[in-house]
Amino acid sequence: MLYGLIHYNAPGETVDEFLAYVAEAGFDSTELQIRDIWLEQGDPEEEAARVRALLDSHGIKCSALSAGNDFNVWEEEAIQAQVDRFQQVCELAKIVGAPVIRTEGGSPKEDCPEDLWVPAISGCILRCLDFVEDMGLILAIDNHGWITNNVDVLLGVLDTVASPLVGTNLDTMNY
Repeated sequence: MLYGLIHYNAPGETVDEFLAYVAEAGFDSTELQIRDIWLEQGDPEEEAARVRALLDSHGIKCSALSAGNDFNVWEEEAIQAQVDRFQQVCELAKIVGAPVIRTEGGSPKEDCPEDLWVPAISGCILRCLDFVEDMGLILAIDNHGWITNNVDVLLGVLDTVASPLVGTNLDTMNY
């Protein structure tokens, strides 16, 4: 079993500083966040390759990549934008060697009321499953924020999607 640390509330402002800390502290793995490799400027694939080389040089595995997505959308244009973005995130995950994508439900919005949360999130995930499977990845829905921290919503999404590629991870800090 690997002993890992997420790049969240941990030492190191940059991914380079964080991974140096992870190695020095004796961790075997880490969960990176999408902002670690998808920067405001530059080519995200080049940055993902650079980060992968840095991981390898420290002997650290990337156990998961946090997508920072928002699947709580109901309009077709927003849905397609999130699905397209998620596919790019998955491609970057493959480059850094992350087998798991930590996904979220999203944030509450006026145009997607609470009674649509489960079908909205489920619909986005279902549209992603083909490329997720083709890439050999799995999804872990985080109990984050107002939406998927609601156990009824989280279980509703898991029941609706009903895929062995989709599970959940429990972040005790969120409860």
